[in-house]
Amino acid sequence: MKVVWSAYKNNIEKLCLSEVEILILTKGVELWNKINKDDTTILYCDFEHYNYYSQLGILDLWDRIICIDINIPEIDKNVFGAYSKLVVLRNIEAPVLHLDNDFLSFVSLKDIGAFDCDVLSAIKEDTVDYYPVAEKEKDCIGYTLQDGAYNTSVLYFKDETIKNNYCEMSFKYMRNRSKSFDESICDREGGLYMCFAEQQLLHDYCQRNNLVVKTLIKETLITKTGQYDKEQSDNGFIALADASNKCVHLANYKNIYRQDKDSADNFIQQINNTITDLKF
Repeated sequence: MKVVWSAYKNNIEKLCLSEVEILILTKGVELWNKINKDDTTILYCDFEHYNYYSQLGILDLWDRIICIDINIPEIDKNVFGAYSKLVVLRNIEAPVLHLDNDFLSFVSLKDIGAFDCDVLSAIKEDTVDYYPVAEKEKDCIGYTLQDGAYNTSVLYFKDETIKNNYCEMSFKYMRNRSKSFDESICDREGGLYMCFAEQQLLHDYCQRNNLVVKTLIKETLITKTGQYDKEQSDNGFIALADASNKCVHLANYKNIYRQDKDSADNFIQQINNTITDLKF
């Protein structure tokens, strides 16, 4: 299977990953290669990331590197900063798995049955009172989306048509919303319009097409509170209480570890200890 990471810059700041971020990225690729020897690991990146990763000495981690700039003029990068991920997915034939650079798995997702589905996501999310109101986005899509989202830090598609239809649906929304938007929504949590375009559209598309969707985490994230529902879904694989032994997703913790060196050092030690204890 093709397993893809993508690295594209969406602001003018100089590239500078923290020690924690570099650890999760590099160990994430290394572990994937060790645990899933038959997979092909691919990095899509812009030229600035290519040069930066070259300076870090990590380009050899991937089996293939595709260095290409991505730009869709009709999509505003200030609103949809992560749309390059969908462009990458659109360009790679399914079955394909995309992993965010701040995700690491200590286990074989194949062995736990994670790919026995049409679509795999990291987590199901409750979007009520947090994501952009679906009714207000109707003019950009043509209909009102159902509540709910699938977190795409881990995103797998089994079928080429399903993948491409989802991507095109998202591109259409992003083009339309780029013409007029609420800047306050762009500022929240790194841009909730992007979350809507990427994650709530995915959920709605899967529901409307009766697709078999699985999630890594069994519990649902309540986005308004940041807490998890205690109920566990049969469509998930890993209980939240056991998640730290199976996988890591930094998400907003990236900012915490940037500001708190002691926490960062402890986290790094924890990750290295867990990797040392793994049996291959």
